[in-house]
Amino acid sequence: MSEQARCNFTSYRFRRVLRASSGMVVVLGTMLMVAVLAAQATELTVYECEPEGDVFYEVEVFWADGNSTARITPKSEYISAAESAAQTETAREQRVASGFSFDSRSYRFFGKGTDARLGFKQYPNDSAVPCTESTRGQTHASDAVGGNETMLGNAAARSLGGRLRNGPGTNFGQAGSLREGAPVTVTMNTGVRFDGYDWFEIRQPGGPAYQWGGIMCWEGQPIAGMYGECGAVLGGQNSASAQGGSNGTGWMAFAIGNNGRFGHGAGVSREEAQSYAMQYCGDVSCGIEDMTQAQCHALASGSGGHWFGAGTSKRAAESYAMGFCANAGAVCTVQYSFCR
Repeated sequence: MSEQARCNFTSYRFRRVLRASSGMVVVLGTMLMVAVLAAQATELTVYECEPEGDVFYEVEVFWADGNSTARITPKSEYISAAESAAQTETAREQRVASGFSFDSRSYRFFGKGTDARLGFKQYPNDSAVPCTESTRGQTHASDAVGGNETMLGNAAARSLGGRLRNGPGTNFGQAGSLREGAPVTVTMNTGVRFDGYDWFEIRQPGGPAYQWGGIMCWEGQPIAGMYGECGAVLGGQNSASAQGGSNGTGWMAFAIGNNGRFGHGAGVSREEAQSYAMQYCGDVSCGIEDMTQAQCHALASGSGGHWFGAGTSKRAAESYAMGFCANAGAVCTVQYSFCR
């Protein structure tokens, strides 16, 4: 091959490499642009849904063109992070004429604009609960105290029964527990809010401990951030009567007997409700253990005993009953629930 031919061949081969490289650059550039656009097309919105009972629901929506998903997680003082993760469901986007809708096995999350709601398929007759966008700030993050605390001196209160923590949040280690009705001395509102109530610092023999205000009541002077006044909450046989409030239209009662026997009654008076409950229980070992004037009443049973819940809906009543059971460290199932 002549020197000129060799030069022309080398130049031709160089141009081929250059064209191939340019093609690769174009392809790589296109892939990078697609990746960037895909990343830009996906965004996260977090919602917190109004609680009923002890459980609230967090909904994380991952918006992506044509393939959005929602992750729905139940959370509570009584549910560990591992249990919440195990109960999390992924909801798939559904085609709707307007707004948005996501479906999973147990839930339907839907809305339009800023109006978002969570429906429960297990309770088709219950209204869907409203949800609001969350900034994932201190409200549910159980962060450390920082500038929002309020000193309360030595305020008198009582526990409704529940775990104590080493800090103001469920991410802190356990520091024991208190029985229902146990008197406590409250020294500080930490300013850390969880599910509508605040975390409080209380005096304990081994040093300060913390309890969530949703399972506390005040005596005398009202304390903002707590569940309610102890006379109203603990005035009955137990706190289930006050969970859902009284509707003033009658009473319901649970009677409990040996070997798993129970009976439930409803009537216009305490005596009538007790009478029906004892009849349905049907044994000499039966005795009245819980009464309420709330709309709905529930019983959860486990190896450690029985726990009761009351609320404005079946879901709320069952949630309270299961919450009291979990707080006692037992494993329960809902035995019975009824709404008037």
